[in-house]
Amino acid sequence: FSLHLPELIARTGAFGQDFRARSLAACLFTSEDYVRASRERRAMIEEMQPLYRRFDLLVTANGSPAPRLDGHVPLAFWQRPNFTSPFNCTGGPALALLCGFSKGDLPLSLQIAGRPHADALILRVGHAYEMATGIFRRAPNVRPGAAPGSLPPSQGPPATARAAPATRAFAENAAVRAGLRLAPDHMQDLVAVAPWAIAMAKRLRRDHLRSAEVSSIFDPTR
Repeated sequence: FSLHLPELIARTGAFGQDFRARSLAACLFTSEDYVRASRERRAMIEEMQPLYRRFDLLVTANGSPAPRLDGHVPLAFWQRPNFTSPFNCTGGPALALLCGFSKGDLPLSLQIAGRPHADALILRVGHAYEMATGIFRRAPNVRPGAAPGSLPPSQGPPATARAAPATRAFAENAAVRAGLRLAPDHMQDLVAVAPWAIAMAKRLRRDHLRSAEVSSIFDPTR
């Protein structure tokens, strides 16, 4: 968020709604939230160590077929986790690979993940999988000269019915503190995600010791 803040302040409308729905919510979190989340992330990294010692790689599913553009929900990022979230949090390398196709002929993928710094191993295994299956050689089912599909107009800002008046006020004040001067529809983007982001912050554990390391500390011996 801090890297994009100057641009968000100056040109909020230059960013797409999906990016705004993900990024603007950062102004809702406090520095205390950040430290608590970093300690929780450190605990998650430690909890993964027994798995890394037992298994060289972890293979999982990797999401459903891509929706139509008019079916994409910007709030989905906050409403539910996905298969990539655990490895995004714990910092282990992960590789998405084509593994098949849906009934609608859309690509499906699996995910190969591993311990930190095992990038080379994951890439070797991914390459071996591709060579063994050859599935990546399948060409898309595209008809030359076919007319493009029609899409309805943009859905506009996400619904904000879930946001209570106090939540709206909190989001508006947080935006001002961050230096954001949001147009009404951009403020709608922030207000819509606020209930989910605030609930996420409330779920952060409060029992970590003050001496607990945060995830931004790098220990080369780990």
